[in-house]
Amino acid sequence: MKIFSILFVTIFLLGACSSTPEPEAQKVKAPIKTEFLGGGLTIAYDEDGEFQSITSVSASKVTSTLPSAVEEALKIATLKARRQIAEFINTEVQSDRFTSSVSDSLQAAETLSGDNATKLRNTIALKVRENITQKSSQILKGTFVQSEKHDAEKDQVIVTVVTGVSSVGTSNQLKKLMSQ
Repeated sequence: MKIFSILFVTIFLLGACSSTPEPEAQKVKAPIKTEFLGGGLTIAYDEDGEFQSITSVSASKVTSTLPSAVEEALKIATLKARRQIAEFINTEVQSDRFTSSVSDSLQAAETLSGDNATKLRNTIALKVRENITQKSSQILKGTFVQSEKHDAEKDQVIVTVVTGVSSVGTSNQLKKLMSQ
């Protein structure tokens, strides 16, 4: 009886230590990023063209020495960053420059190779455009301030606003909780 118990425990422990390779569908794909508007706006998506996030960075001058001046500058920079996202979705996403920028980023990331690589890159770029367009109102509702920085030497603040698939889901969950 002891032999069976020892054998069972040994097999159990060996089975627990072994690992199986992760299936391709479950592997996390690294995002591909494309910068727009001189680097003030960055879009992240995966190699299948699924939109992940938009990051907008904006700065604002601190115009006085009043205690509330930094807070006012933060508000202004946040509004600028959110406006930058809204204007980008309404104008730039529909432009040919958007498609070519996303395609160039895909090429730089070397995610596709072969004879049809250019066609596939354009297809993915169009899919990213479609995803952003279809989710535009949700994207705008899911924005949040990721970071705020006050640079006292330059008398300015820098704000980073982010929105994406995960923040939209979180935003929707919070709305449901608040309405209960």
